[in-house]
Amino acid sequence: MSSVIENQTLLTGRVRSREPHVSTERWDVLHLDVSAAADVAGAPNLLGESVGHDLAVAVNRDELPEGDLSGYQFTGPVRLAGPETVLALPAGSGAPPPELVPPTPTGEGTRAGDSNQPADEPAHPRDAKPSEPAGDPPPAGQWPTGDAGPRPVL
Repeated sequence: MSSVIENQTLLTGRVRSREPHVSTERWDVLHLDVSAAADVAGAPNLLGESVGHDLAVAVNRDELPEGDLSGYQFTGPVRLAGPETVLALPAGSGAPPPELVPPTPTGEGTRAGDSNQPADEPAHPRDAKPSEPAGDPPPAGQWPTGDAGPRPVL
């Protein structure tokens, strides 16, 4: 039998599902689509290759909100505790509790894929719409003459 070295990773991922742990009543298992596995100072990162994969993480149920967490963004310190056993570090260990951010409704307040950009703001000034519609130009031969005509702005 081999033991796992002390390790730690700051794991981020989208929660796919939640279920009770099969053998430990106080834990729940979150199935995550891992989007980031950052190093933690002073500890080897044994989960760096989990980015882009599904990963089951056991978390103390008392440190989770109740109910379905599907779609929530999980970010928290975890460690590889054994073969196929990933544990979120409990708050009692001195580590910060996992952060769970609820999903936002698609297209409401943000653009798809850009959570920091409000939907009513253009991504680039060239995409901005004028404050007043320009309208159609008058038909040929009906342009105003003299001082009433359009003047270029320089």
